[in-house]
Amino acid sequence: MTLDAIVITIIYSVLILWGVWRDARPWAPMLNWVVITAIYVLTAVAVYYRKVIFAAPPDPARPEHVPSLLEGILVVGINVGIAMFDWGMTRRYTGPGPAAELIPAVGGERNSRAEAAAEPKR
Repeated sequence: MTLDAIVITIIYSVLILWGVWRDARPWAPMLNWVVITAIYVLTAVAVYYRKVIFAAPPDPARPEHVPSLLEGILVVGINVGIAMFDWGMTRRYTGPGPAAELIPAVGGERNSRAEAAAEPKR
């Protein structure tokens, strides 16, 4: 563990234990501190007991992988799909946002979708 990681962990621990960060879940900061501290401690133990596995460099005689067009299309398609899914979930859980009033209404006498959403349902 480097010195800066130890200092950051100590400062973070002090702030958590003093109760500087509080939110709707009072147990969350303590759980966060415990998890981060456990990661540092277990990493130090693994390094101390030489349990870190290093990968061997590849054989120089091995040919370099040249991706095919299908692989490229598959990777780009999966990434676009994940981005669209994340965008949709973010939109679902955060709402239309502050720019909703700038979008014109689809129909009716309302000036914006925000006004349409604010109108009580009948």
